[in-house]
Amino acid sequence: MRLTKKRATQLVRKWQTVLGLKDWNIATRVGTVKGAWGKNDLLPEKRQSLVTIDPRMGAPKETVRHWPWWKANHERTIVHELLHCHLYQLRKRGGYHEEQVIHALSEAFLKLKRRRK
Repeated sequence: MRLTKKRATQLVRKWQTVLGLKDWNIATRVGTVKGAWGKNDLLPEKRQSLVTIDPRMGAPKETVRHWPWWKANHERTIVHELLHCHLYQLRKRGGYHEEQVIHALSEAFLKLKRRRK
């Protein structure tokens, strides 16, 4: 199923609330992201973010190499990108650590969601 801007915005709003990011101004875009499934352009000092989700969901080679268990889907990618709002300070220590934490947390949140159904 192809991701629409309306559906992406609905998922962002839902997870923005769950993740405690209601005080952030988060815009949503559906479009091509080179080498990734999504990206989050942050202005943390203003609590602003632009989340871009690639509707194609092709697996970038480096993601498969580092996290072969990671299964791409739009909701998981949105959770992942929103978590960057909380964890952006880890970038000062190296992006790889931030990505590891975010992958683990994204998976945990989605497992919790599935259990509640």
